[in-house]
Amino acid sequence: MDTAIQLNERGNSKSTLMFIYAIGLGMIFDLLFYENNIGLNYPLYALFFLGGIYMIMKDDESFSFIRFMVFSAVIMYTSSSYARFSFSSVVTILDFFAVPVMFAVLPALSRKDFKEEKRLPLIAVDRFVRSLGGFFFLVEKTFNLSSSAVGTRDRSRTYGIIAGLVLSLLAMVVIIPLMASADMVFNEIMLKITRNMTSGIELERFISHILIIFLVSGYMFGFLGTILNKTEKKSSLDYNPADEAPNMEDTLPYGPVSIGRLSADETAEKLLERKSSKERTDFDSTIPLTVFLCVMNLVFLLFSYIQVKYIILGGTDFLPENITYAEYARSGFFQMMILSVINFSITIFLSSHISRLENTKKLKILLTTLSIFTLIVVFSSYSRMNLYENTYGYTRLRFLVYIILFTEAGLNLMLMYGIWNKSFEFLRYGLLSVLLVFLMLNTVNIDGYIASRNIDRYVETNDIDMDYLLYNLSSDASAEVLRLKDMEIGGQKYYVDKYFENLKDYGTRNLSLFEFNLSDRSAYKNAEEYFETR
Repeated sequence: MDTAIQLNERGNSKSTLMFIYAIGLGMIFDLLFYENNIGLNYPLYALFFLGGIYMIMKDDESFSFIRFMVFSAVIMYTSSSYARFSFSSVVTILDFFAVPVMFAVLPALSRKDFKEEKRLPLIAVDRFVRSLGGFFFLVEKTFNLSSSAVGTRDRSRTYGIIAGLVLSLLAMVVIIPLMASADMVFNEIMLKITRNMTSGIELERFISHILIIFLVSGYMFGFLGTILNKTEKKSSLDYNPADEAPNMEDTLPYGPVSIGRLSADETAEKLLERKSSKERTDFDSTIPLTVFLCVMNLVFLLFSYIQVKYIILGGTDFLPENITYAEYARSGFFQMMILSVINFSITIFLSSHISRLENTKKLKILLTTLSIFTLIVVFSSYSRMNLYENTYGYTRLRFLVYIILFTEAGLNLMLMYGIWNKSFEFLRYGLLSVLLVFLMLNTVNIDGYIASRNIDRYVETNDIDMDYLLYNLSSDASAEVLRLKDMEIGGQKYYVDKYFENLKDYGTRNLSLFEFNLSDRSAYKNAEEYFETR
């Protein structure tokens, strides 16, 4: 029993120290690298990073100080190339990929009993992937430390609200700049707000510093956490809970958890996992999710109002100076599409989470509202793309944007239904819908459709991008290009002649039956028709 408590207390103290060190690594990274060229700062940061790894591993019984120092010397020598050679040299380019891999495998190589060198690539990849989750654990650790300082039971609602606000702030750091880039009116509103709120403060630089520190600290916390978990699991195997009484209560880093009778086969590793799982289920995520969704809906309410008024209904007041309505309406469609995808992804993630909670009616209403705003953003993106195509013509990329928007709108409607109907299997029907869209794309002659729309536009506006039509589309478009033979296209007639001459090469090639292609054969026939009836 005492052994288990000691292991838990030691793991808790190391986790707190690791949290502080990770924040420090984030600040040091910002200090050394922000707006600075890479040079001596690289090996200096590597030295601090090695200190964090040593701090986590030094008490592990399998830790080999000699092995750690030897491989650390290799890392330091390699990283010093950034101070010895030009940043654009071959050596530094190779080291850019080599040094992170060395750091990833260093904890494994620093153990006395490690002899499976063939597993090093898998260890590196696994550590990189699992370290990405450090951002979430960093936020969780922040509130666990705060809760333990003042008492979670008395102020759980307060910390739930703070957690929701922090999540909202992190989301807004990405979403609001994207909104400002997508819509000029929204950007003008945000500029006016920030001018009033930040007199003399360089907001962009401040946000950049905070974002860099958070991203680096989160990754470092996750990286060091992968080492700490390995160390704790290895140490816990020395403890046999069968030696304890049938019923007992231990203390984990997050508080007391009662457990039932343990069998002789259960190890301390399983005990810790059971307690950690129990502790995670005790955390009520309803409050932070409610706060987060309220903030998201308020921001998207303003953004959606602008889209409805200026794009869907065609309002023209409050446009930025020196910007015409046509320029405003034709801009930002790709950013709008990215916004809708982000919103849709958030809704999918949260809907799957709240389906496991109780008393979630408010969350469902907020999620449904967010989905409605997503549909407005999708429709606004479609309207902007339609105006842009009418002005500049039709391309494959713009066609695919339409497909993505229509697919996303359909999936969003299905998701809204799934939010209120637990029996609806959104993942199954969503995948079937995507498969159906994919099969439709394999049925439609996309290049032929694009060529047809561009030629129809030429008939109406006498404007066409002949280079794109003849050199960027495949032979699938030949049937539509054939329509140009009866049109007045002036000096561009020469380029159309060359286009069909190239297609006639199909008839001169000695192709076997296995090389038959229906599109190329049809294009050859179209070329023959073009020259016969000219």
